[in-house]
Order: sequence, then C-alpha cells, then structure tokens
Amino acid sequence: MRRHLNRGAWDARDARGARDARRAWHLWSVWGAAALAAAGFGLSQPACALTSGKTGQDLAFVGGGIADTDRETLRAGRMRYSLWVQTVSIRGAYLSEARLAILTEAGAPVIDVPMGGPWLFVDLKPGAYRISVNYGGSSETRELQVRAGAHNEMVFYFEAPATPSKIPPARIPD
Repeated sequence: MRRHLNRGAWDARDARGARDARRAWHLWSVWGAAALAAAGFGLSQPACALTSGKTGQDLAFVGGGIADTDRETLRAGRMRYSLWVQTVSIRGAYLSEARLAILTEAGAPVIDVPMGGPWLFVDLKPGAYRISVNYGGSSETRELQVRAGAHNEMVFYFEAPATPSKIPPARIPD
C-alpha cells in the first residue's frame, strides 16, 4: 500500500527509487572518470587506433586499442582470424605496450610486432606455434595447435603499475 508523499511518508518503492538514483550517480561518476582518463587526464598508456598488415608469410593481422569503435570493428571482423590475443594487467587494466612474437614449431618466425592496443588478431595457417608476449620486462610463452577453421583466444596477464580509472577488460562478445 503506497502512502502519498504529501503526507510525509515514503514506502518501499520510494526507497528503491532513491537507492537506484544513488547507484546511477555512482556509475556515472566511475565511467565519467574513466572517460576523462581515456581523454588524456592521467592515462599512462594511450588508446590506439587499429593497425593491420601482413606477416612475412603473407598472413593477415590486425590489432587495436580500447576505443569503442576499435572494439566494434574488431568484433565484426574477428572470424577471419584464427588467433585472438588480448593483454591485460592482473589488476584488470588493458595493456597496449606489449610485444607479440609467434614462432612455428620448427622455430621459424611468423610475426614479431608491438601491440598497438590490448588486442591482436592473426590469421595463422593450421600447425603448431609458440606464442610469446612481452610486457615491462616480463614474458609469457604458450604453445598452440591451430586447426583448420578453428578460432583460438588467448589472454595474457602481466603485473603492471597501478593506474587509476582504467576501463576494465572485457571479452569481445559474440
């Protein structure tokens, strides 16, 4: 039963409305701070535009930053690539200054490039590969078997300096 506000009493729906307003204000504050950080206020790693090219074996690759337009472009074209690599700090921030190297099973280099953003997609041929990502003096290496028509996603986590107001990483949704 709802009492009228002119009588000076609130019911549960009024309290929920106030709580929802506080939550909305909090979300706007957090995302507003993240937007300011991305605009250059305190951002230690710049958001980058998409970069693309071909490896020495004529394999296509594309990498991107944290901008919404980059994310949408990557999501739209990701099915053309057999390997999806993402770099993230253990605190949850995107990392855009990592270096990716891929070697064949025999040790022949496939690609060795700086990642211009947190994502890099590569169209590898079926076979066995060694994927290495370096960031801030740390390195992580993994083995990968690529099968025809398959898509492989790898997320590499690194210790990174704490920087406030970073946008949290997210999988690129289907």
